[in-house]
Amino acid sequence: MFFWGYAQAQFVVNGSARQTDNNCWTLTTEQLNLVGSIWNTRKIDLRESFDVSIDVFAGCRDATGADGLVFGFQPISTSIGGNAEGLGFDGVSPSIGFEIDTWQNTRKNDPSSDHIAIIKNGNLDHGTSNTLAGPYSLPNIEDCRFHDMQVNWNAPQKKLEVYWDCKLILTHEIDLVNEIFRGDPFVFGVSQLLRAVRSTINGFA
Repeated sequence: MFFWGYAQAQFVVNGSARQTDNNCWTLTTEQLNLVGSIWNTRKIDLRESFDVSIDVFAGCRDATGADGLVFGFQPISTSIGGNAEGLGFDGVSPSIGFEIDTWQNTRKNDPSSDHIAIIKNGNLDHGTSNTLAGPYSLPNIEDCRFHDMQVNWNAPQKKLEVYWDCKLILTHEIDLVNEIFRGDPFVFGVSQLLRAVRSTINGFA
């Protein structure tokens, strides 16, 4: 689920995603091979700094919970990317994404642990240069608890920071406007894929 303080008309909804009340969205249910996403149609300007935080609930089933989610930014489309190991974000380009992965996909050079990474252009293969920072290994996050993820963009310094449970875990300096998006404005949202059990996102600020 996903809380967002705007009206439904400002979202494009894809796949299995559904609105459950005014500020809450369920991206996937506890069924196999589902993928869902919502994109906010309001564009933001990367020349300005921002902070975004979400509360992530990745379920309680460590052995069977999959696959994870990507909180992403992209300018072209409000469609959905590839499912399963693609986390609903595979092939979305140009883009910048913040991957929260709870399943090891060896074809993507994933570590065995749950992990976070900053990726570009919808490529989740950590053996390529499209992984800009990470993957950072986490303890098991399918632990029936909410975890806070915060993404900070410092526009003057051209610097990204990712915090997990109030701890700074990833940083990367990049000219997003010119190196990734060629100066274009972009829409923003989240995508999620699950293969075995539901992962939940509560709270967006």
